[in-house]
Amino acid sequence: MEGAPAMRIGILGSGASATLLATSLARSGEELDLFCFDDHPLGSTLAFDPTSEAGECNTSASVNRSYLRGLGANHPETDPEVFPPRCTIGREIVQAAAEVRGSPTTALHENLGKVETAEHSPSGITVHPQDGTPVTGLSRIYLCRGLSEPKIPATFTHIADHPAVVTDPYPLSDTVTRLTGQDVLVVGTNLSAVEIALELVDHGGTVTMASRQGLLPSVRRVLPDDPDLMAEWRRRLAGDIPSSAEETATLIVRSAAELDRPFPTDDPTKTPRKDLLEKEIDDCDRETHWSELIIPLARVLNRSPEAARPGSEAMEGPPLRRYTNAIPLDTACRLRQALTEETLRITTIGPLLEAGELADFRLDDLDRPRRFDAVVLACGWELPGPVPGLPDRWVSGRSSDLRRTGPWAVPIGIEAHDVLAVPNGLFAAEDQIRGLATAGLL
Repeated sequence: MEGAPAMRIGILGSGASATLLATSLARSGEELDLFCFDDHPLGSTLAFDPTSEAGECNTSASVNRSYLRGLGANHPETDPEVFPPRCTIGREIVQAAAEVRGSPTTALHENLGKVETAEHSPSGITVHPQDGTPVTGLSRIYLCRGLSEPKIPATFTHIADHPAVVTDPYPLSDTVTRLTGQDVLVVGTNLSAVEIALELVDHGGTVTMASRQGLLPSVRRVLPDDPDLMAEWRRRLAGDIPSSAEETATLIVRSAAELDRPFPTDDPTKTPRKDLLEKEIDDCDRETHWSELIIPLARVLNRSPEAARPGSEAMEGPPLRRYTNAIPLDTACRLRQALTEETLRITTIGPLLEAGELADFRLDDLDRPRRFDAVVLACGWELPGPVPGLPDRWVSGRSSDLRRTGPWAVPIGIEAHDVLAVPNGLFAAEDQIRGLATAGLL
């Protein structure tokens, strides 16, 4: 109705998920006051740095393209196996944020600071940002904080402030510039650790990767959105879903074998790392491959209230985590080359920091501590926690809840980690926002 006050909506976060959501809201044609609570302006993202030289993320080409289309980008689909470069996505995010700022129907308020507390009442949500003025009367807030806080294990907290220790390696270009040509210990063997290590090697450094077990993720091909496999997973999961993550993982592994896409049976703790890497690279030449199952399975689990929780726990636990968090084939080939050239080595790490010295690390394949020029902690990311003061009963992404009266907080992306089986947060956000829009709830 003409003259009606603008709807007041809050977004916690400023990165890829927040920008996709803001773009979708701004295109609705509704008069909106959009409040972006973060220390950075809308469109600021570590994962998709517009200047990054890193090529790929742990998602599928089709999901990347779908995300770009959501932003309004016109990206060619000439080859379904070609990943849009990370910097391309980053530039489109910046452009989309600029379009939200220029929207004739959306007033964007940004750089408001991270949220300290929130209050919920029938008349709306009040948000208290750190060192800022409270924002009142929000009819809905969207939680889009993502994985922005690096995880620092307790065994490393006493060195976290040392100038030679990097606790937050993104934007990756800054870390590479700082550590070019140095002898670096990267603590971790996960996806981020592999990416960081290879970028440092490519810029003239020597790198040792080390973790408690020294286990690498598996190697995957492209992750396709296959409607036939999605229908097959829907059929297989239509009956009684096991209530435990262990039983659900067993069901998934058995079904993968029946679909002629079995997960490998090699024990990664008993197979030499380089031999296992070589084998898993070769396995990508098979006519069918387990990686074809991941996106269809995740989509089915995400859309099933009964299967979502045990499914997410199964895909993030043993033995499936090595596969749901696998490294792309071309990254694996770069890793193999670095191991062959001995510019990179992988080992397990023992008791840390003898005598309290910064870089005296006990590595299990050496007979004495080793000193490095610098240490990068790539130990994963902290999951977003609850918003202080906001009752859990008013946080939901379910359509049935959002149709009820009352101001809701809606988790987007990895914010809904307790009920999402996802290979990454961008995939989750794209799926969720599309679902909300389809249901007329955005």
